[in-house]
Amino acid sequence: MNRALLTIVAIACSTIFTVAQDTLTLSQAIKIGLEKNFSIQLARNSYSIAKNNNTLGNAGMLPWVEANGGWRLSSDETEQTFKSVGTTTDKRDVNNLNGNVQLRWTLFDGFSMFVSKEMLGNLQAMGEQSLQMAIENAVASIVVAYYDVTVQQQLVESIASITKLSHERLFVAKERLAIGDGSSLQVSQAEVDLLSDSTNLLKQRNAVVEAKLYLNQLLGRSPLAPLEVTGAIEAGTLFSTQDMLSQIMQNNRSLAIERLQLSNSQLTIKDIQSGRYPQLSLTSGYNFNKSSYSSGDFESTKSFGPSIGLTASVTLFNGFNVSRSIANARIAAESEAISLEQTEMQLQSQSLSYINSFNLAKMLMQTEQTAVNLAQKNLDIAMEKYKLGSISDIELRDMQNRLIGAQVRYIQAQLQLVNAEVMLQTLSGTIINRFESLLTQE
Repeated sequence: MNRALLTIVAIACSTIFTVAQDTLTLSQAIKIGLEKNFSIQLARNSYSIAKNNNTLGNAGMLPWVEANGGWRLSSDETEQTFKSVGTTTDKRDVNNLNGNVQLRWTLFDGFSMFVSKEMLGNLQAMGEQSLQMAIENAVASIVVAYYDVTVQQQLVESIASITKLSHERLFVAKERLAIGDGSSLQVSQAEVDLLSDSTNLLKQRNAVVEAKLYLNQLLGRSPLAPLEVTGAIEAGTLFSTQDMLSQIMQNNRSLAIERLQLSNSQLTIKDIQSGRYPQLSLTSGYNFNKSSYSSGDFESTKSFGPSIGLTASVTLFNGFNVSRSIANARIAAESEAISLEQTEMQLQSQSLSYINSFNLAKMLMQTEQTAVNLAQKNLDIAMEKYKLGSISDIELRDMQNRLIGAQVRYIQAQLQLVNAEVMLQTLSGTIINRFESLLTQE
């Protein structure tokens, strides 16, 4: 048992990785994420497509110009049989060259082209909002993951301190047994508790590894890339509930996207209604054709010249399809409006929940910090009493558990604070502003 104990303790007290590790500040991590995060890259490409599509030509406002040309060489041989002269043969080669340039321009389509341009503008705006949302969500995830590594490492330190104390307790128990002032049961129990603490330390070190793997993933780095974090969690300030709700309802990216979707739904109605108007198109062109003949008196023919015309069309009846499409589009727009209202209410509830969580976490951090200090003080006193034999193993172990419990609760409050604060800043579109000064410092 002693050999197994020493092995586990040795492993627990060693580092998981032996390679040199890169130390990243929070601002450095954010900078790497902004450059390499996969979600941001995909959102940036989607925005570029929407931006490229927002053109006058794609909306149908610009003319279409086409040019065509061709060359053809043909040869044919004609045999004719007459009763008087017999059979005669006529061979002819024809060399044909032609070309034309055509312009087609829709002058009026019931204002559909203007509606299409506005819809394309909304799609570009949605793409921009989606890109900003991807950036903000990525930054939020990086901040939370970064601080998760921080608190997980804090917990490693806490468990390591408890493990060290358990090792000291085992040493004291063995000394007592040697001088006849203790029992083998005390030594065995001390060994069991040390093994338990060492196992917990191993598990917690692995939790740090897992947290680093996730952070590397968010940063677009190899999972094997070593890293270390630096810095502690900063306690935020209490929010004004009304001011925060106002910011969220005004600046939230999801709401902005839904409002643009509602706008496009309403524009769809106008686009369909344009089908009731006549369409007027301008056509213009220039044609050239030349043919050369190798036989007979007729050697060649050539034609060329411009053309211009107007074409008007109107749908008189299409089985009430336009009316049906308009009715369906109005229902779809109504659904979008209902969805927007639902999202607004859900967002308000979600925001209030995060505000309450933040305020609670801030208060818990203060109380749990006091609890940690008191638990540490009580454990120090208990250890001295244990060395003197004035308290039992159970009492000392209870003090150890009280300390680790207080430390865990404090760390959980830290994570709760970070999560709530980051989520509120993300929902209100202010998370980038929070770290803007950090990003410009390095």
